[in-house]
Amino acid sequence: MLGVRLPHSDTSWPNGPEVNEKQFASLTDVQINKITHENAIRHYSFDPFATRPKERCTAKALRAEAADVDTVTRVGRAPDQSDRDYFKSLGPKEPAAAR
Repeated sequence: MLGVRLPHSDTSWPNGPEVNEKQFASLTDVQINKITHENAIRHYSFDPFATRPKERCTAKALRAEAADVDTVTRVGRAPDQSDRDYFKSLGPKEPAAAR
């Protein structure tokens, strides 16, 4: 499943769809659909398209509806190596039993 937390300065927001398009270039449409929405639909037993047509859920359609939303990320500075190292340190830890 694809998780998108927005708007956070450590994500690709608001350019996520463009970033994902490059990342998913080698995948099939079936694989992309599973990653972007079908797995979540199945896991949560929720069909968002029952209340909102699929064609109104594309990045282009949603952006058009939210044209007045400010998508400028306002952060104090660009991340540096110490930021990258810190976020890597938050990654998965070795299970206690394996220590």
